[in-house]
Amino acid sequence: MSAVDPVTVIAVFEEVKVNMVLYISVFGESILNDGVAVVLYQVFESFLEIGDAAITFVNLWRAVIKFSIVAGGGTLMGCVFGYLGSFVFKATKKFRMLEPMFIFINCYTAYLIAELLDLSAILSIIFCAFVMMDRSEGEMSAESHVVVKYSLKMMANTAEIIIFIMLGLTSVQEFMTDFAHNWNTGLFVVTIIAVTVYRFMSVYGLTWILNQFRIKPIPYNDQFVMSLSGLRGGIAFSLTKVVPPHLLPHIHQMLTTCIAIIFFTSFVQGGSIGPLVEYLKIKGDDHFEQPHLLEDDEKREEEKEENEESEISEGLIAKNL
Repeated sequence: MSAVDPVTVIAVFEEVKVNMVLYISVFGESILNDGVAVVLYQVFESFLEIGDAAITFVNLWRAVIKFSIVAGGGTLMGCVFGYLGSFVFKATKKFRMLEPMFIFINCYTAYLIAELLDLSAILSIIFCAFVMMDRSEGEMSAESHVVVKYSLKMMANTAEIIIFIMLGLTSVQEFMTDFAHNWNTGLFVVTIIAVTVYRFMSVYGLTWILNQFRIKPIPYNDQFVMSLSGLRGGIAFSLTKVVPPHLLPHIHQMLTTCIAIIFFTSFVQGGSIGPLVEYLKIKGDDHFEQPHLLEDDEKREEEKEENEESEISEGLIAKNL
């Protein structure tokens, strides 16, 4: 349940145009949280497979080492592919049509190779995208920028829709078939309190540490919105759904609780984000609107055409003289 779903909150943030610090903090924390959650799931699944007798001090240290290797290796793999891709990306200036395809292929290759080496594929593709965005975004044409942005947004929304369709089907199956047997009110109440309290503690605690080194501290209003933005969604549901019942006999109770928490956080917390941002008067800006990209490209094309026309006219004048 530590994995959060940023889709709903990010959609609200884009609509109300919150400031860049709040947007990046929630978005970055969410995707990194998802990557770490998948790695931890793999570690704990291995403990379920070997049994309780094998949970010793030595094996716990092995799990810590495995987590460090998987997460750190995936991060390093993504950074390497990001740097290599940014250097190769410079060669596409003369072939603008290849820019979106190269970005997709490079990031997906980082994902596949990390998966092949049993490293964190999610962290690999995330950091590959981070590095390429930092080093190559300024060199992209406006058309390529628009294609990449809206193609990724379309694919992300499509994947999210598929996951929530599965969530709805599973909800009907779990709640309608054997609701009395699978539902545990105590487990739901304890879990929702735990995830809410620990999120507020982690956000306020880590933000306090960051503010000691920031020139412009993150305000308390932004911290409260960040704490309330911990919506559970696709990753939490998917990881709970794939646990085999023979490894965890009570998985159906956990799955029912997970679905209930996803509904609660999505509708209650997610529905309150928009009015809360307006009530707390969260500072906003216009970083979501980027019409200047296309305008700049059009200006450059016009200037190029004017220069060519002037050169031609100057050449004709010189020839006549």
